[in-house]
Amino acid sequence: MPAIDMIPDPFRTYCRQWSQDIQNLKSPNAQIEYFQEVLPDLLLDKPAWSSILGDIANGKPYPNIRGAAIFENEVLLYMDEARRFSIRIYFFDPGEYTMVHDHSAWGISGTPAGRLGVVKYRLDEEDAQEERARLFETNRLDLEPGEVDVTPPLDRGIHRTGNPLSEGTILMVSVYGRPMRRLYIRRFDPDTHRVTRVYPPKLRKKRAAKEALALL
Repeated sequence: MPAIDMIPDPFRTYCRQWSQDIQNLKSPNAQIEYFQEVLPDLLLDKPAWSSILGDIANGKPYPNIRGAAIFENEVLLYMDEARRFSIRIYFFDPGEYTMVHDHSAWGISGTPAGRLGVVKYRLDEEDAQEERARLFETNRLDLEPGEVDVTPPLDRGIHRTGNPLSEGTILMVSVYGRPMRRLYIRRFDPDTHRVTRVYPPKLRKKRAAKEALALL
């Protein structure tokens, strides 16, 4: 977890203020409304992103780009001390998108520059099974700098995000709420209707070790 003292200003100021403000916001809806209001200010703060991206490019210890995460392009910037929210960034090359997936927490995302593509899906509940599910695309968004989109948890938030541009790498900034008690996300294949569980790297290695141990 990134220590608050390692985080450079002006980004550290946002982290401290948000952690203080969210203490009095108990319901997920109140927290979502709060971050919908404040995240655009951070997205449009170019000095903050210039500092963070410069430190990553120069190999500084913060942010820690070696931290294990579900997505290879993911970097954890901040985790609230009480784990009420986290701030993460994702890099997308031109035309690159994530797999279709859900989350175990609500999320709010946007970009400081370029355009962020968001594709949303609806689950066919009558045909849904543990390992198979039919999806219907419901909406496509291209978010401009400072615009944000809300992703609900679980089935209501199945989506993929990425870079619709033909040139230039974009940065997606996401704030996530406290995760539900589920240790994985689900990956959906719209073509084959296959559903698979995707675990964080540490859990994947533990599960693999247990399975390998069973064969000894």
